[in-house]
Amino acid sequence: MSFLNDLTTADYVLAICVSSFAYTVLLFIYRIWLSPVAHIPGSPWPKITFSYEFYHEWMKPGQYYRKIHEMHEKYGKNHVLTIQCL
Repeated sequence: MSFLNDLTTADYVLAICVSSFAYTVLLFIYRIWLSPVAHIPGSPWPKITFSYEFYHEWMKPGQYYRKIHEMHEKYGKNHVLTIQCL
């Protein structure tokens, strides 16, 4: 337990950063290859993050429904963005 006394604030910050990065990478891997809905065709960016939806709803106000329509035409009706699961 003495090694815990030797740790500095920088060590804790580094540990938090490394843990956050590892979690993010593992989450991306899960969402792209291991998720139950990973077999559904579509762009990988909307599969791994909600920033795609945020961009089309807030940066280009109200354009997300058009983007979904484009993706339905390109990938079919079973696009990953239309499936809501937890």
